Order: sequence, then C-alpha cells, then structure tokens
Amino acid sequence: AKRLVQTNDVVFSTVRPNQKHFGILTSIPHNCIVSTGFTTISSINQQLSNEMIYLELSSEEVVSTLQQIAEQSTSAYPSIRPEDLESVKIPIFSDSTGLVQSLRFIYQLIDSNNKECNSLRSVRDYLLPKLMSGCIDVSTLDLPTKYSFSTSNPEHGQDHQRGAESEADRKD
Repeated sequence: AKRLVQTNDVVFSTVRPNQKHFGILTSIPHNCIVSTGFTTISSINQQLSNEMIYLELSSEEVVSTLQQIAEQSTSAYPSIRPEDLESVKIPIFSDSTGLVQSLRFIYQLIDSNNKECNSLRSVRDYLLPKLMSGCIDVSTLDLPTKYSFSTSNPEHGQDHQRGAESEADRKD
C-alpha cells in the first residue's frame, strides 16, 4: 500500500523510531508516494508549521519516548501507531514566523547540499574508473600547488610531494 505526499509533509517511519527514518519533504516529484510504513503529517493549524512539527518529532527526547512505546508493541518488531505521534505535545509560539522562516531556509539548504553531494557522487563514480584505467590523463592539468600530486619516485632522486603547500600558499 502507498500514500500520496506533498511538499513540506513530514514523514515518520512507524517501525523502529530509534533508526530515525523520518524527514521533511522539501522537494519531491509530482505525485510522489511513500509506503504506508510511514505516517505522513501535515499541519492543520495556522500557528503550527510542518517545520515545527518536524523539529519536535526529530528531537532525541521524542525519538527515545517513541522507541520505548515501540518496544512495548505486540508486533514482531518494534513499531508505533500514528496515534502515538498524534499524542506528542508540540509547543505553539505566539510569534514563530522568524523561526519558521529560518527552519525552512535551513531545510532547503540541507536539501540543496544533499542534491549537490549526490551530483558529485555521480561525477566521481563516472570519472574514477576512467582515471584508474588511464582513459583520462590528468598529469598535464595545472592544479594549485596545495592540490598537486607527484607520481615520481623519491628513491630515484625526484621530488615526491603529496598535497604539499608552497610558501606562498601558507602565507595566505
């Protein structure tokens, strides 16, 4: 079974809360679905944003409490029910606009960083085999001194530097 989610929904795994399989969906494809093993949460209160809900549900204190509840479940594995999440007390501040904006910005930065990491990982996975097989030659690249790697052998009287900084680089 599957469940449709929307941007900024909070998803929380109902299995083993201590594994921290939860998140706030900052950017998702159209018609994104998640397993019913996750509870989806959307605020219906104008004073309580999904970011505040996520912040509270992801706190160590709440996760620990939910894990204790899960360990008392009668299923074959530690699990919680959506009602257990509904029982979590989430503070509502009279003026949390600045905090919510900051949280949104932080979560968007995290999402952006994750996308960049995934992109860099893909580039690495594509280029590394080509570098290792010799299909790509980087020996002629003009890299800054602190990133240059010499492949010469020091035993044969040649320079052998790995990641060394020049005098000029150290003064910066």
